[in-house]
Amino acid sequence: TILPIHHPSRQRLLMPYYKRRTKHHQPRVPIYILATYCACLLLVVLLLRFIMSEEQESTIPFSLVPFGAPNDDIFITGTVVRRRKSLLVVDYQVHDPQIKWPTISLQPSRKDNLWKTTCLEFFLSNPNNSKEYWEINLSPTRDWNVYHFDDYRSGMKRELRVTSGVEINVDPDTKKHKLTATLDLSELELLATQPLDMSVTAVIENLKDDSQTFWALTHTGDEADFHRRDSFILKI
Repeated sequence: TILPIHHPSRQRLLMPYYKRRTKHHQPRVPIYILATYCACLLLVVLLLRFIMSEEQESTIPFSLVPFGAPNDDIFITGTVVRRRKSLLVVDYQVHDPQIKWPTISLQPSRKDNLWKTTCLEFFLSNPNNSKEYWEINLSPTRDWNVYHFDDYRSGMKRELRVTSGVEINVDPDTKKHKLTATLDLSELELLATQPLDMSVTAVIENLKDDSQTFWALTHTGDEADFHRRDSFILKI
């Protein structure tokens, strides 16, 4: 008599066979597959850590002070952010409606002598090189320039490696003037992967009498001098 497959007696007879088959035929993962899997997992973890480190950014606030007598009518503040190591974003806020704030240009370009009127600036230097540095000029018109110096106030020339320009956005608010500048440091090959020393400065022209005041993070000399390396006090 052939018992049905689900009959209790047949199940008891087949159980030892299934147990033996399961015991001796368990699937095994080859060692090389496990090793490959672990290596791939490690690479993914390292890649994620690299991406996170590249995306990390810190915001550094700043406040500028005038050279000479305090000026309670003007406040200049802002932030500096270095993004993905190669993008430098500097945001300025100038609190005073009585300053000369040039009109936005419809076709901003690279121009010299921007500091002859209201001009926001910053300076960069490589901590590993005690001589060369860069000066970046930013006009409310959205005109710009970048200069390279071989040494203190010497060897000045346009930094021709900066070909894409400086992206400048200006807020039209007349009570609190805002300007944001973005510089691609990758065009300055020596700077893109290194820490930098930085100074933030401004030349402000008065709307009433065209007089100028000079603003910086700190003034370390007997006269207003943005080129002094001991005033490059921001570390970015």
